[in-house]
Amino acid sequence: MIEIKASPMFSAQLGNAAGLDGQPLERKKKILLVDDDPQLRQLLGDRLEAGGYQVFFAANGREGIKQAQEKNPDVVLLDLEMPEMDGLTALAEIRKLDAAVPVIILTAHDKTTKAGEARRRGADDFLLKNNAPLHLLQAIQNALAKKRRQE
Repeated sequence: MIEIKASPMFSAQLGNAAGLDGQPLERKKKILLVDDDPQLRQLLGDRLEAGGYQVFFAANGREGIKQAQEKNPDVVLLDLEMPEMDGLTALAEIRKLDAAVPVIILTAHDKTTKAGEARRRGADDFLLKNNAPLHLLQAIQNALAKKRRQE
């Protein structure tokens, strides 16, 4: 008897991705990066993609909320200070969409009062942008691990 297995690419197209051993493939975790600085979006986006994540971008809070609705991210990286809608307002709206999605606040300024306010409003972590490239992947891994433990 001949057994025919679908190729991984064909299985992925069908929504049942499997490796050559027949085991299901883990999908890439989706990261939504919301920041008004295009250079920082590119820098962090490249680092995240190199780390194996699928990255979606938004340039302001309003766009970020729309992307959160459409993409259902596993983690949101959210700038604190942006035009149109600041990060704290966007955080509140994202929490209404998905109370469980980990949100990591990014900021260029060490404002401990803002960090405390962000945590009170549901942020999971708070990173300074100048340290973000070094600590970002670990912060995301920590947030995902915490989410798995809560599920």
